[in-house]
Amino acid sequence: MEPTSEQELKQLLEEGKISEEEYDDLKQAMAEKHKVYSADHEGAETKPNLASKLGKIALILVLSGIVLPAILYIVTDIWFSANGSPEIGPFVIMYLGMELPGFVMGIISWKDKFGKAATITAGLFMAMTIKFFA
Repeated sequence: MEPTSEQELKQLLEEGKISEEEYDDLKQAMAEKHKVYSADHEGAETKPNLASKLGKIALILVLSGIVLPAILYIVTDIWFSANGSPEIGPFVIMYLGMELPGFVMGIISWKDKFGKAATITAGLFMAMTIKFFA
């Protein structure tokens, strides 16, 4: 079994290589360093990481990019039905304007489950859009 730092300090004290005062100071410094390390380590476990936050934002952006333009298109179609159907171009631009950043942010946060969901969803819907307009 390897000796701990505290055991090594006791050994140095017994051998007379350090004084009682130095022993107390070093022991106190080790205890403070351990407390700081423990506090940092515990905080890191509870704090959500950047990939998780970015993944959630990406998924919300992707889902909003699907739902929001569709709802707006339906509302404008109903509202202005006397003039014929509205042009679809602005809604496609809005859709792509929300999907592409969501797709990129999903790739950046690929480690997170939300990042994977955002990337796959955006990829599928963009492929369907290309197929529809091609």
